[in-house]
Amino acid sequence: MGLGDADLLDYLRCARRLYLNRWGDRQQAEVPNAYLQRLRRLALERRREVAAEWQAIAVDPSDRAASTLDLMAQGVDCIEGAHLQVGSDWADPDLLILQPGQSIWGDWIYQPAAVKLAKKPKTEYLLQLAFQAELLTSLQGTWPEQGWLLLRDCYPKPYNLDLRRSQLQTHLEDCRQILARQREPELFISRSRCDLCIWQTDCRDRARDQVHLSLLPGVSPSRFAILRDLKLDQLEALATADPQSLAIAADWELGLAQRLVQQAAVFLDQQPQPLQPYIFPDSPIEIFFDIEAQPDLDLCYLHGVLIRDRRRGHAQFEPLLAEHPDQEGETWRQLMMLLDRHPQAPIYHFCSFEVDSLRRLGQRYGLSAHALEPVLERFIDIHAVLTRSVLLPTESYALKSIARWLGFDWRDTEANGSQAILWYDHWLETGDRTWLNRILLYNEDDCQATAIVKDWLADFLHEPSLPAVATCGDEQIAF
Repeated sequence: MGLGDADLLDYLRCARRLYLNRWGDRQQAEVPNAYLQRLRRLALERRREVAAEWQAIAVDPSDRAASTLDLMAQGVDCIEGAHLQVGSDWADPDLLILQPGQSIWGDWIYQPAAVKLAKKPKTEYLLQLAFQAELLTSLQGTWPEQGWLLLRDCYPKPYNLDLRRSQLQTHLEDCRQILARQREPELFISRSRCDLCIWQTDCRDRARDQVHLSLLPGVSPSRFAILRDLKLDQLEALATADPQSLAIAADWELGLAQRLVQQAAVFLDQQPQPLQPYIFPDSPIEIFFDIEAQPDLDLCYLHGVLIRDRRRGHAQFEPLLAEHPDQEGETWRQLMMLLDRHPQAPIYHFCSFEVDSLRRLGQRYGLSAHALEPVLERFIDIHAVLTRSVLLPTESYALKSIARWLGFDWRDTEANGSQAILWYDHWLETGDRTWLNRILLYNEDDCQATAIVKDWLADFLHEPSLPAVATCGDEQIAF
């Protein structure tokens, strides 16, 4: 059965995606969301920019395969839009780059190049290049040895593909079995891999029906494979397992085994459990902080600040917004002035992005790390405190998952971080303040959600009737 390089890339990201793309019920698939469409548009624009920089010759779109071979035979320096067809297999490399060597046409060969929006190389990119190289070998009579990655903000870099050939063949054999319907890949929910997939809702619904262990925070694909081999891939079995026996059988640290067993028990009982105490600062003024950024512009355009006066029972949201990218520095200075007005107030945020961003902004706008440190010392990461202090019966330890479990929801039902990026793009393109207003509403709700999680956690950890669960070690689990 025929196989394309796009099929291989789907497989490398999720084998089940490859299966569903070929054999799934299309009525269960979602329409690609606006953020995914945006990424596809940016990727296409990036490929066109690189092709123009390299003065690539485009193939004839009416017969791409034949035109590709014709241009390769001519020995043109760079080919855009190539289509490699070998039997029933095919590939569409972003570029083909001329290099010295011996081919059926003369003293030149072609090597495949991939243009990616990512800033770091990934194994899946190299395996896709290796597949393209295999097809090139059949067409030009010579293995190209190298493939090129053109990543964002990086110079073109060659990669040796020899090391990928045997690994590629194993993957190709599995791909063909899946496409021939000889094997249906097992369901697995991976938060980083599933977010942009058109099948995510269908898979997540199936996982919930099965109470699949991949819904459990801390269960990665590699850990799940071990648990399955140990016959502990059902929630109740893991929840009642002996941590010491599991640690020995799985060759894990005891802390990891204990944490997974405890998390399974909490998920099964649907009751939170404390792990260790944490005392929040007793301050009359509290600040809850959230940043919105546009990564393509390397821009932090909104600092959302919710200032809560506990004595008066009053909270005020103060957004510091860069309506245009060149206003980032001004909003940064406004933020520093605002935080200085409340020098004793703790600053609560969720995850490390805010602190990391402020360090970068400090460097960008001339504030030394030494001068910034007194401000950063006031920051308290609610996510870090929570994952050290309590186990929750939620599918993830993300802000939305926890806040919704506590009964809070965002006023704009479409709002999320990806949508905010799109909305800021729309604002810059149209000048329609509707987009800014949606971002401000979403950011304020993020700050409110952080406050709600903080308040619940403070109350929960101070309930005398809840003894802390014994833990062993400091094993960190990705939540």
